Amino acid sequence: MEVGSVEVPWFPTRIEDFDHIGKKILSEGDGIQESDHPSFRDPEYRKRREQITDLAFKYNINDTHIPTVDYNEDELGVWRYCYPKLKSLLKKNACEETNSIMAEMEANVEGFSDKTIP
Repeated sequence: MEVGSVEVPWFPTRIEDFDHIGKKILSEGDGIQESDHPSFRDPEYRKRREQITDLAFKYNINDTHIPTVDYNEDELGVWRYCYPKLKSLLKKNACEETNSIMAEMEANVEGFSDKTIP
């Protein structure tokens, strides 16, 4: 049997394989439709989305520097509004492991809070 075949699906076997996982964004027609996403036709939103996507796509697992995004006040405001609501929903609907990991992330990951976007 061969990795990547019907019998054995592809899975990462080297750390560098992670450079190829998740390097796809949803675009119009393959997951995001104008009716689903009110900002989809907003040129300013699209430009900002592209800036953040470019940072992510350029990063490779062996890079010594993980890029960060300088979020503006509007973006931080949305986070500060949504994150507490998300945490509340997770407490009610997520498994114990997810809630435990969220607490660990908040305790141990710099910038992971309801004040700043991690």
